[in-house]
Amino acid sequence: MAQDDLARAVRELSGLTASAPHKCLRRLVEAVAQAVPGCAGATSTLWQHGEPAFSTATHPDLAALLDRQLARGSGPVLDAMRTGAPADCGDTLAELDARDGPPRWPEYAADALGVGVRCSATLVHRSGNMLVTLTLYGTKPRALDAAAASLASLLAAVGGISLDNAARYESSRRLASQLAEDASARAVVEQAKGLLMNAQRCDAHEALARLR
Repeated sequence: MAQDDLARAVRELSGLTASAPHKCLRRLVEAVAQAVPGCAGATSTLWQHGEPAFSTATHPDLAALLDRQLARGSGPVLDAMRTGAPADCGDTLAELDARDGPPRWPEYAADALGVGVRCSATLVHRSGNMLVTLTLYGTKPRALDAAAASLASLLAAVGGISLDNAARYESSRRLASQLAEDASARAVVEQAKGLLMNAQRCDAHEALARLR
């Protein structure tokens, strides 16, 4: 990847603070798929309290591959989330033909081969209270080397920070909206109290009691 392309991807991810969190995650997988050598596509999941909040993918086949892992509760994405460590599958065919012991993820390997995925690498990034898993997929065995993983980790770190900031922004926006609604509701109640006090010749406490 050219240095200016990397700088552009970092700038784009860094500028997503005011975007919705799912848009940050979407841009992250797009940047990784476009920028990381050997990466043919990517998926990412935001986890909260050990449960997937939402996911995104660069291709429907990869989305289905991720969904099957989540439905089964097993696979490299789940292992990475639970352990906090990367989970690599250098060759999905070799994973099925494991000779040194039972295969780690036979169902995942079979599903991956079915959509042309020959290798994958799942990274984990924690930012604030959120955990993000990012999976890169290759169409050739061992296409995702250490350099690719390092570059993806860099983009994941930048994207994770933007995602955390975007979540904080969204939470603040919702709070401001709620406060505005509460203030508006109080204004209506005060107006109704005044009308009732005038019509019924009662005090504020009695008017409020009647409104309830």
